[in-house]
Amino acid sequence: MNHPTACPAGALLDHSYFTTLLTQLDKRAACRLVTTFSEETQRRLTLLSWLLGQQDWFQASLQAHALKSTAASLGALGLQRYAAKLELACLAQSASCAWGYSRLLEPLAGRTLRRLSALLPQGSTV
Repeated sequence: MNHPTACPAGALLDHSYFTTLLTQLDKRAACRLVTTFSEETQRRLTLLSWLLGQQDWFQASLQAHALKSTAASLGALGLQRYAAKLELACLAQSASCAWGYSRLLEPLAGRTLRRLSALLPQGSTV
């Protein structure tokens, strides 16, 4: 299993996918979507850290899978990619890889959420 490396900044988002999604939502709905994603991501990352500490590989893989799927639904490519790597590391019960990917996910999530917020229609706040 490959050890984690940082995600290139250009691979954070599929901008065209997210902006197309935004055209189908009003400002309030778009803001709610990003706010909910932000809150859910932070809860999952906290839970993942605890599950990894418990070496509960199955539950950690489920949480990583859910994060991967949610990120994909918004075009958050970097987060999707690293959540998928974390999921595989958990399934392989590779503690060093799982912890490495977990440590990368939090700053990656922060950058992704800032980028998503910046793409919201003017006047929207998260």
